[in-house]
Amino acid sequence: FLSCGDRPLTKEEKRTITRTENDRLNPMTRILIADDHAILRQGLKQILADEIPGATFGEAGDTAQTLALLHQQEWDVLVLDVNMPGTDGLELVREIQSDPSICSVRPILLSSVMANIVTQSALRYTSRTITLSVR
Repeated sequence: FLSCGDRPLTKEEKRTITRTENDRLNPMTRILIADDHAILRQGLKQILADEIPGATFGEAGDTAQTLALLHQQEWDVLVLDVNMPGTDGLELVREIQSDPSICSVRPILLSSVMANIVTQSALRYTSRTITLSVR
């Protein structure tokens, strides 16, 4: 179910992806935030910077820019909006997983629309789904 390019993930890659809730990200983590709303990218970056001092951040406003940045530099985590201009976030995750040069990045999918269909689709491409409700 989890693969990287044309090969299944190694045990080490699976262990890295299926981290426990108690694991913390390394302070040197490289995080790429991809969302078409600049204010959201900036807010997420500030929140994550406060939580993970020393992390490196990049920002992309669409899927083409996201792919370009993924190929230019190695990233540990991709925080990705499901609804992006161009290719949607789920399709982008499929593309990332089929590309051996970038498939080691761990995607976190964001959506303001928590419809059941989005969650079910996301489960096909990720190892787990976390649903947060903002009231």
